[in-house]
Amino acid sequence: MGRHRSARGTSRRRLRRRRETGREIEVDGVRISTTPDTGVGRLLEERIIAFNVATTGIDDAKPITGTVRGPDGEVLAGTHGWSWGGTCWIESLWVREDMRGRGMGSALLYFAEREALARRCHQLALDTHSFQAPDFYLRHGFQIVGQLDGYPAGHARLVMRKPLGPVDG
Repeated sequence: MGRHRSARGTSRRRLRRRRETGREIEVDGVRISTTPDTGVGRLLEERIIAFNVATTGIDDAKPITGTVRGPDGEVLAGTHGWSWGGTCWIESLWVREDMRGRGMGSALLYFAEREALARRCHQLALDTHSFQAPDFYLRHGFQIVGQLDGYPAGHARLVMRKPLGPVDG
């Protein structure tokens, strides 16, 4: 019992053992590179996806991307996400500021919903910040199912979902 340390105490101990040298930090004998590398992000994502598939046995991930282009080919609006395991996740939905209010965002949501239903998804899900578009998503049938206050400071990150139908077993 006397050897038990709280997570808080352990964190403080580790921070005291930190040593920085250029683009590396050493914490408790572990050298951590701080050099920016976009390839590492992709590698970590691939490894997490592989773990998720191996753990769940669900291997039906497919991207969903839709764009609205102007006559010159410029992207005016778009959405990107994926379907996996009965959920369609909308990673991003954006409409150029001068094109807002013209139905493009609604059309992109409708597109994502139709794709999700075609793939037998039972829900759409996404996250947004309180200063972005929560009212837009609420008007389209989404519900707030999670909230992280203070991210960023003075605002919140919201997790939202829209049920589409019963879960297939």
